[in-house]
Amino acid sequence: MIQNILAIFLKFGNTFLFVFLQLICLYFIVNLNENQSAIWTNSSSLISGSLYTKYNNFIEFVNLREQNVMLAKENAELRSRLLTRNFRSLGMDSLIANEYKFISAVVVNNSINRVNNTLTLNKGSDNGIEKGMGVISYDGVVGVVAHVSKNFCSVNSILNATTNISAIEKGSRSLGIVNWNGGNSSTVLMSSVPNYVSLEIGDTILTSGFSTVFPRGHMIGTISNLDKNKKTGYYNINVSLKNDLSSVEYVNIVKNRMIEELDELEEKKLNE
Repeated sequence: MIQNILAIFLKFGNTFLFVFLQLICLYFIVNLNENQSAIWTNSSSLISGSLYTKYNNFIEFVNLREQNVMLAKENAELRSRLLTRNFRSLGMDSLIANEYKFISAVVVNNSINRVNNTLTLNKGSDNGIEKGMGVISYDGVVGVVAHVSKNFCSVNSILNATTNISAIEKGSRSLGIVNWNGGNSSTVLMSSVPNYVSLEIGDTILTSGFSTVFPRGHMIGTISNLDKNKKTGYYNINVSLKNDLSSVEYVNIVKNRMIEELDELEEKKLNE
């Protein structure tokens, strides 16, 4: 060991001595000359200040991410309370008012330029997530859970040709189906609305609540174009999405606490 250290010093001794002498010279120059001392102080302050700023920005970024996750959880809880209050204001009993629970999640993967677009969320079966649950964000509907693993789930987004969402027009309460035809990622289609209903561009399209997936009244978008199809007797409606699926990051997964009871009842009706 000692021989190896001596060998290193013998080989690089001149270099070590040169560096050592340079450091001594730098020390004397900085400490014995007022101008050089001021330059050194200002330069070191700039360098250390820059490094400190970058460090603070990194810490703030990490903390901001954690704060956003916490805010997403709080928003999920507030959404549940708001939904409960709205149901009760309509005279519905506490059982119906507490039908839905919202579970916050973070988008870890997303696509918008395919025919069947999907998202991956950081919540899975360990968090009570199941296939068929709806997913919403602050701005509106996101999609429906398609596959679930222990810690993650895959969501068929509203920009997926297989996703059909029961919807209503806010003013007329006309019922229809919203889906995507693989075109513009900011526009979906609404079908099955009779053309005798009075509709206008700008009218609001919401979830109908006539399924176990989404509560009623969640935003989907607004009518951007419509025309009457005389052959079918229904409107051809384009709906401009309120939700920008390209930038969605935090979402709520909708858990219907009564879905088993509702499914059991529907199965009995089919078997009669």
